[in-house]
Amino acid sequence: MAGWWRKEGHLLQVEDIAVILDAHPHKLVIGQGAFGRMAVAPAVIQVLEEAGIEWSALPTGKACQEYNLKAAELEIAAALHLTC
Repeated sequence: MAGWWRKEGHLLQVEDIAVILDAHPHKLVIGQGAFGRMAVAPAVIQVLEEAGIEWSALPTGKACQEYNLKAAELEIAAALHLTC
């Protein structure tokens, strides 16, 4: 989604992934920034698990690698923090 902004800069919250939840991908790869500084709120993890969506949270470079490796085999989404 172009122009994606989070509610709070260094914390991924449920509101931030509403479009992803609506799409119900098999997996969500979360990029936590170059140094892994963006946290994932516990509510995000709970909502993803309740929805049956696999997830991983990694520094953004590694998250991009995982996304690229898995994109050909399953429906996957990414939420990437590009700095920090």
